[in-house]
Amino acid sequence: MAAATAYTTTTGCGLVIFNNDSLTNSGSKRIYLKYIRLVNRTIAASATGAPWQTFIFGTDNSNRYSSAGQALTPQNVNADSGVGSIASIHAGAVVLTADSAGRRVLASVTPRGSVQVVSDQILFTFGDVGMPTSVPVAAAAGYMLAGVHPVILGPGQSFTLHQSCPNQSAAPVYDIEVGHFER
Repeated sequence: MAAATAYTTTTGCGLVIFNNDSLTNSGSKRIYLKYIRLVNRTIAASATGAPWQTFIFGTDNSNRYSSAGQALTPQNVNADSGVGSIASIHAGAVVLTADSAGRRVLASVTPRGSVQVVSDQILFTFGDVGMPTSVPVAAAAGYMLAGVHPVILGPGQSFTLHQSCPNQSAAPVYDIEVGHFER
């Protein structure tokens, strides 16, 4: 994911998901996010002051993806189906277009109050109202959980995940897994 020392709506974005379905399609589908798992693969750069980081979730009524990042290919887990996905997913240091008037900031989560270590995992689940907003872990690699309200993307809408690390010179590098369903 990309790191930003201050949050803006166009920088520090590490994940963007766009619903490619057409608004004019009478059978258009929506994307329902279930979870996002981040697995830290690097030691974060040195930090000064409090080494916390915050993840900011947002949606918009336009395709926010502009360039860069790595395209992720959604896989249909139903072996009986050859239906492709309506999701366009890019991760890494993603460059975004300017936000539209329909932009919404949905949540802001700070899962750990210290610099992350290799193999730390963060699991964001969507729609699990009983899930704690953060589970603190010890200094060793750990598993952090964060429940976020449901996210549903209609045709032509985007989801963005930003990371803000105000006191770190660079963000951790993550393996990213996204679970969603379409209907």
